[in-house]
Amino acid sequence: MSASALSGESHSWQDRLSQPDHEVAVRIDVRVPMRDGVELSADVYLPAKEGKWPVILERTPYDNSRNFYVNRARYFARRGYAYVVQDCRGRNDSDGKWYAWSHEINDGRDTLDWCGTQSWSDGNVGMNGMSYMGLVQWMAAPTGSPYLKTIIPIMAPFNCTLQ
Repeated sequence: MSASALSGESHSWQDRLSQPDHEVAVRIDVRVPMRDGVELSADVYLPAKEGKWPVILERTPYDNSRNFYVNRARYFARRGYAYVVQDCRGRNDSDGKWYAWSHEINDGRDTLDWCGTQSWSDGNVGMNGMSYMGLVQWMAAPTGSPYLKTIIPIMAPFNCTLQ
């Protein structure tokens, strides 16, 4: 019998997954200021206890209150992450005018810097999402935010036309 079997240690991959150890606190329609004075709406999901957490940012034109986003945000907040889902400029609860792709570079950078400097943030921000939410990551990444540590674009378009 192996030493790990004798000690009762489990080495299955399921046992090594993060566990939902936290209750979730939700802040709806948090206003995030952009450099031009426009405010974008973000819903913030946090572990309910005090602390500083790594941040996952997802920026969407498709309404940040959809169950798809809410369920994913709660999943990660229960596992020790702050999850920020932001409506893009001019969409849903965010101010400004909607022009696809046109504001994503600056708005992405401003939101990354905002996420990295909040009292609940440990200063490490990653972005994720697919389709439009994938391409906004590629647009924000080269801006040089010191808080951005990774992007995870899934099925992102390879081309867009700026208006």
